[in-house]
Amino acid sequence: MSSAHAPLVAMIHANSTASRLAQQAFEEAFPEARIWHLLDDRLLEDARATGGVRGELQRRMLRLIDHAFTGEADAVLLTCSAYGPVVEVARKLWDRPVDRPDEAVFRHVVADGFRRIAVLASVAPAVGPATEQIHELTARAGSGVEAQVVLCEDAARVGDVPEKVVSAFLPHLENGGFDAVVLAQYSLSPIAEPLGRALGLPVFSGPRAAARRMREQLTGEPASGAAS
Repeated sequence: MSSAHAPLVAMIHANSTASRLAQQAFEEAFPEARIWHLLDDRLLEDARATGGVRGELQRRMLRLIDHAFTGEADAVLLTCSAYGPVVEVARKLWDRPVDRPDEAVFRHVVADGFRRIAVLASVAPAVGPATEQIHELTARAGSGVEAQVVLCEDAARVGDVPEKVVSAFLPHLENGGFDAVVLAQYSLSPIAEPLGRALGLPVFSGPRAAARRMREQLTGEPASGAAS
């Protein structure tokens, strides 16, 4: 596929960490895609203040999506869980793919037969969208999976050293009877391997799953590799 005909994927980010992690995932799973990064580093702070992405904040997100499609993007990926509620509105307005950051990984976990999963977040605006999405998917699939959202804001205060973030989450997860863990934020994806080792459980993160789903939608060709 020549660069002139390679799909253009616009990513809308809340922070530069998500931008870097999403870029790495696409380099692995969808390297032929051209990436366009759009950053609104105030929207998450504003969402905390107003209780979610609604009203003017939703209109702001829709303007960013419109900017991406006006600029000839073939698809849009939102890399912040707090942006999730905008997706259903956007899909009614545009006939090109608009994906939630963790949609693909949640679909995988629901379909894979896990019974009790922990959904990890370190910022409060990610909790509502993650909860709504997992409940919607389990209801639609008729699955008996039980999901518990674990919010640990201390994990956002210890910096970006994976071992420190893992240590912040562990007291909330031990003896929880979980058989899998899902990381509800791209910024948490670096802890997937060390957390999995500490718990002895499969830990799934969103970036690579999202890149594979986007590849399938835009090229019709599945990407190889696991969903973790």
